[in-house]
Order: sequence, then C-alpha cells, then structure tokens
Amino acid sequence: MRLVTLSKAAFFSVVLLLSIFTYIPTSNAQLTIQLGGDEGQLHALLTSRGYDRIETVKLRITHSRFNACKDGNRYHLDIKWTGVIDKKITGKCRSQVTIDTIAKKLEKRGYQRVNVQQSQGQYTAIACARGNRYRINISVVGDIKNESRIGRCNNRLNSSDFITKLQAQNYNRIEFTDLNPPRIRATACKGRTKYKLTMNQFGEIRRRHEIGNCRSHINGKDIVKTLVKTLKDNGFTQIQVIDKKPPNYRAFACKEDRRLKVTLNKYGQVTDEIYEGYCEKPYSANEIREAMLDQGYTKINITKNKDKTFTARGCIQGRLTDVELTQYGKFISRKDRGSCNTIRVNELADILRKRGLKNLEFSVVGCRKGKLEKIIFDEYANRIDTDYMGKCR
Repeated sequence: MRLVTLSKAAFFSVVLLLSIFTYIPTSNAQLTIQLGGDEGQLHALLTSRGYDRIETVKLRITHSRFNACKDGNRYHLDIKWTGVIDKKITGKCRSQVTIDTIAKKLEKRGYQRVNVQQSQGQYTAIACARGNRYRINISVVGDIKNESRIGRCNNRLNSSDFITKLQAQNYNRIEFTDLNPPRIRATACKGRTKYKLTMNQFGEIRRRHEIGNCRSHINGKDIVKTLVKTLKDNGFTQIQVIDKKPPNYRAFACKEDRRLKVTLNKYGQVTDEIYEGYCEKPYSANEIREAMLDQGYTKINITKNKDKTFTARGCIQGRLTDVELTQYGKFISRKDRGSCNTIRVNELADILRKRGLKNLEFSVVGCRKGKLEKIIFDEYANRIDTDYMGKCR
C-alpha cells in the first residue's frame, strides 16, 4: 500500500475546507460519511459499497484516488469531494481464498500437519513434507510466494501441530499456558464453553476442565460499538471501523504512535495487524486556528469542549460553519450557521439607535496571559469595565 503523509496544515485543509460540502449517506442509515473526511472514512465508504483490497493511491484536497476490487474487476477510483465517484476498470481481480481453502491446497501438494494463520495481509502456513518442516507464505488469492525449510518433522509435535489437532476436534481460540513436554497445557473454546486442556506429547487430550464461558460471534445492530469496545480493551485508540461485514472485521486504529490496519475474527480476536504509518498527536486550539487561517477562514473561534473535542467556527466562501473535531483532528459533525454577517460594530450601533435603544454597551470576551477576560465598552468604544471570568480552557 502506498502511504500518504499530510502535514498538520494540509490535514486540516482536507477536513475544514471541505466541510462545507454535502454529506453523502451510506447504505447504513445510522452512519453518515462526510467526503471531506479522512482516509478511514473513505475506506469505510468504499467497503460499504462492496469494494475490497482497497489501496490508497493519493489524498488531495479536491479529490482522492484509490485502487480496489469489486465483482472480479480491478478499479481505479477517483472520489470527488462533492460525492461523485469516477471509476475505471484497469484489470481483473482474482477471488480471495480462506484458511480452509489454503489448508486443502497444501494437503493436495503432499503437506501434512498443516496449520494456517493470517499475518501482515497474507497467510503463513507451517506444514510438514518429506520429513522436513516448512514455513509457506501464501497471498490472499492463494499464490504460494515462498517455501522455507525451518527444521525436521518428527514424532514430537510443536505448537502448530497441537493447534491443528485441536482445531480438528472443533476447538478454537487456543492459547497455550505450558508447551514443555511431557504435559502440554492450553485453554480453548468449544461452542460457548471455555476449557483448560492437558495434552500429552502426541497431542492427545488427557484432562479437560470447564473454566468459564466463551464469547459468541459478534452480531447484532451495534457491531461497530462492539468492535470499538473490543479494540479499546486491547489497548487501541483512535479507532475507525472500515469493514463491519463478517467473518473478518477491519479497522484503522492506533497503538502508541503506530497507525495499524487491524483485522478481527468473528469472535472479536485480533488476528492481524498491518503497519500503516504514524498516528496523529493531539492538536491544540492554536494549531487548529493556524490551519484555518492558512485555508482562508476568517472570524475564527475555537472552543475546546469538556470531552476534549473542539468546535471550530469560521467563515469561508461567505458561509459561517461550525465543524466539530476530535482532539486528533478527526471530523465528527458540521453545522451550517448561514451567511457570514460582515456588519461592523459602529454600523450595528446605528441600527440599534434607530430602533430606539440608548446608552449602548458592547462586550468582548478573550484570553490574556491564561486568564479569561470580559471587557465592556460603551457605544463610542470607550472601555467601561473589565471582568475576570476565570482561567482560559
């Protein structure tokens, strides 16, 4: 995947300048995608429309480009910020394979004791053939990329062999607690029950104890909320679900300073993490204001909310707009406040006098040296009083 890195000013160019355009609803009525949003929102939009194997080609202010597959075709997609998607077929896409399909393919090639796992956007298998143990890397469409000999196969089993034997008995979510023969210990799920298993060196289960319940498949109306909570519980932040279709769910998320594309299985277990770049650090109100100024906004007011989000208000192209952002600059919502009122204070005073008002006073609230001040002026701009309202947020 080709990565695109935006500076803070350029990033806010995308979110803030384009927030004045129309929202485009996805097929899910509860989710609204704003096409001036970030890469994660655009991936989710394309996924909701049936595309997979999405690769970001270029992110720009006026449009973004992606390569993706759908219905056996490879497309080059140009997404305009007005909501129009131009698409061009550039080739064919082969069907993706499953873990079971790969295992059967390797068995037909003469491999035994096959165990397949997903890793870094591809599949890795450990298997035996002709007395040797191999590591085999396979693409998502089933092509064998390379086969590396990693040792000898003998009667003594390793962790991969134990997993294969347990999976053949319909166990899943297998975690080893002791891999030192002659006793091998693991926890595993079968149906809704979680077991503690003790096996001998040949993989035969000698003891089995129930130790609790296992989580069922992720389902229901709140799949996105469930996935977000699951990833938070696993230490991820800045989570954006981009594919909520089973059996594999996908999300962009951060862990420490790394941005990852995370895959979860139907039980909510993280099965793969692909490095996508660095995560945004929290922005300050001044950084947001500077970015808005760079993009031509005027009459800017930034409010930091109690939940650490920002409400950025400003005028651009004659429209007064409120944009709500997370502390990391991710788009949340937008409100159009109408035309920007360019009337000056003295003009406002004249209008009010004509309406019969006298002894006018105006006030200005602002920050100075960390203190929030309210300065009161008379109608001729003479300062009358100053009130201290506390600390600036």
